[in-house]
Amino acid sequence: MDFDTGKKTLAAEYTLTDDAYAKLLDKLSERKFDQTSPALRANILGFYSDLSAPIETKKDNVRWQSVLISLAQLKALTPVPSLVSSPAQPAASSLVSTPVSIPGRISIVNLIIVLKQRPA
Repeated sequence: MDFDTGKKTLAAEYTLTDDAYAKLLDKLSERKFDQTSPALRANILGFYSDLSAPIETKKDNVRWQSVLISLAQLKALTPVPSLVSSPAQPAASSLVSTPVSIPGRISIVNLIIVLKQRPA
């Protein structure tokens, strides 16, 4: 979301956004998209949905080819629903509460379990 306009962020609207998405895609690709949530995958694919747009990254052919390869890899990836949407808001099924005994107090320790998608 473009916080200036309140509208969906689109490629080629702002050069720094084009650059940021290219860098994000590169970093995720380096990790084989192992921690890419379905929502993030959909956001990136939505951003790059119109490849005919004058995206800033196209000015650097090597970098643009890298974006295209990473996009193809991301598209081929089968999205796996994440158990934890964010560290601040864990899904109920992935949260384990363990009582911890402290003299004069009872505390609850929350343990968040995250399952990672392993490369094939």
